Amino acid sequence: MLNDRLAAAQDVAARLFALEEAIDAALAKAGELTVSLPAARSRAKLSAVVGQEAITEVATALQVLAQARHHAVQAHHHLADTQVRMGLKAYGMGSLTKLLPEAEEKQHLKVVA
Repeated sequence: MLNDRLAAAQDVAARLFALEEAIDAALAKAGELTVSLPAARSRAKLSAVVGQEAITEVATALQVLAQARHHAVQAHHHLADTQVRMGLKAYGMGSLTKLLPEAEEKQHLKVVA
């Protein structure tokens, strides 16, 4: 029974990590497109009104992707809670699950001479 639960949890975790990676990749591509549109308009020496609708739509897509990422992260937290309730120890899987230690989160830049 424990092996079945562990196998199910590992399958779900792999799919969750794949979803998180796909959303991050889509966010990166949407960001690249967002940056390229005004640059392309400027390079083509077109009026600022040209392409505004497209920029607005891409910005909306970027916002929706950010919301999707938020929901995927929330699902991750809920699934982690479920994992504990199932009696499975939490464990990391490579760099995908590394969180910053609390000490690292609070470090600030320092002025050096």
